[in-house]
Order: sequence, then structure tokens, then C-alpha cells
Amino acid sequence: MYKMLKTNLKHFVITFSILFLLIVTFGVYHGAEAHFNEDRLAYKLDKEGPHIFFENNQLVVNYIRGSKLEGFYNEQTIFPLASNIPAKAYFTLEGQDIEFEVNARIQTPQSIYSDNHPILAISDIESGYKTFRDFLIANGVIDEALNWTFGKGHLVLVGDMLDRGNSVTQVLWFIYKMEQDAKKTRR
Repeated sequence: MYKMLKTNLKHFVITFSILFLLIVTFGVYHGAEAHFNEDRLAYKLDKEGPHIFFENNQLVVNYIRGSKLEGFYNEQTIFPLASNIPAKAYFTLEGQDIEFEVNARIQTPQSIYSDNHPILAISDIESGYKTFRDFLIANGVIDEALNWTFGKGHLVLVGDMLDRGNSVTQVLWFIYKMEQDAKKTRR
């Protein structure tokens, strides 16, 4: 009985393996792709960036354009260090641009507040742009058009902002935009 069960199991495994390999080969031949837990739109980079570097006392601004099918290319612009650079970050999954201005004059922000304005602290954004945005709207920090509405309040981001997800660059620029908008409110 044990010998017959062992033989039948061996035949089943061999038959299943051969059929699986035939199906995979057929699928690959006809252009099939496997996408496990990923959004295929994340690989269409119409406006990925900006990616900004300091080189030779200039700001080099790069946008990655293209798609997996068409190929990718880099669109590069160079600005003087003193420039305020108009920039956009595109959210593929939302089909939305956010516009902001990049300023090369980097300043360390204040870290202690004793001004009696509200403080909202958040952590573990995990590159989840949509959830982060919706949370900020629900708590009156920004409006639907992504404009700062928290007045002189302080948004404190505690950590774990970017270690996974499809929107790392976009979340970074979204935070940068909010920082710029908040500074304008405080003036």
C-alpha cells in the first residue's frame, strides 16, 4: 500500500511539474507577465522626479520620463545656485501633479515650539501618499487642493516615512511642498 502511494505521488508531482513548465513557457512566449503585489502603473514614469543634485555650484534637476515598453530617458536642466526652481512631482496612481518651488538655501528648522499653536505629530507614513494625504485633510492640515490650512500650527513627522511603497519620491516632495507652504503662512 505504502509503495503504491509513493509511486502515485511521484507520478503526480512529475506530471504537475511538466504541465506547469509547459503553461509557463506558453505564457512567456505569448508575452505574459507576473505582478505580485505591485501596481503596474508605478512603472510608467511620465514625470518621475525631480531628482536634484548640487554639482559645480549649480543645481542639476533631473526628471525620469518614459515607460517600460518605450524605454526610459533623463530630462535634465541646470540652474544657478541662487535660483528658486519651479518644480512638479507627479503621482501616477492618483493622476495628480503637486507644484512647489525648490530653494537651494537650506535652513535647519526650529525644533522646539513654545508658541501655543497646535502640533500634530505623525509617524509611519511608509510612502503611503494617499493615506497620508487623506489623514492630513481629515485633520485640517491641508485642503483637497493640497493647500496648507493649519495656520501657524506645526506638523511634526517623527519617522519611518519612506522605507517601502510606490510613492517614495512623491511623499518626499509632498512633505517639502507642505514645509514651504507652512513657512509662507508664518511670515
